[in-house]
Amino acid sequence: LGADEIEQLRASLVQSLDLVREGVPLTGEESEDFIRRVTSDFMERAEDIEINSARMEITKIIDRRRKKLKSLEKGLKEDLDTAERAGEYKKKADLLMANQHQVLPGMESIELEDWETGERVQLSLDPYLVPHLQAEKWYARYRKLSRTRNVAWERLNTVVAEEEEIIRLEEKLAKAA
Repeated sequence: LGADEIEQLRASLVQSLDLVREGVPLTGEESEDFIRRVTSDFMERAEDIEINSARMEITKIIDRRRKKLKSLEKGLKEDLDTAERAGEYKKKADLLMANQHQVLPGMESIELEDWETGERVQLSLDPYLVPHLQAEKWYARYRKLSRTRNVAWERLNTVVAEEEEIIRLEEKLAKAA
């Protein structure tokens, strides 16, 4: 910048400072109009900040819920995997009941023929239980796992539906941005 340009810049700055000291807006507007416009701008920005803050809080809540749902979904799938073995307990109990005459007191295991496959099956036994009580224990496990499977499927369907609802909410939130 040349000396003349610097002097013009300094003079303009001094003039602007004088206007500011006098309370005259530099935009050329009347003071009341300027104050209304600045107040309106401030209120809009405050609303935007409030909306963005609410949006961030909603996003955090959605993220926490999604994590809980994923954890719940994982647990329910594990329950379903375990419940899929329900039939094994019933089959073991049926085999034991059909062959309880072969079980001697204190036996820890027995090998029996599976009448469906013809293969030999090794069953671990509780040496302190008589055969029909051991079988009843397996039947009880079978019933419990069967109930678990039904409940887990219902709950898993509910979790999946809620996850889909979260996706729809996120899409609405993104569109509102």
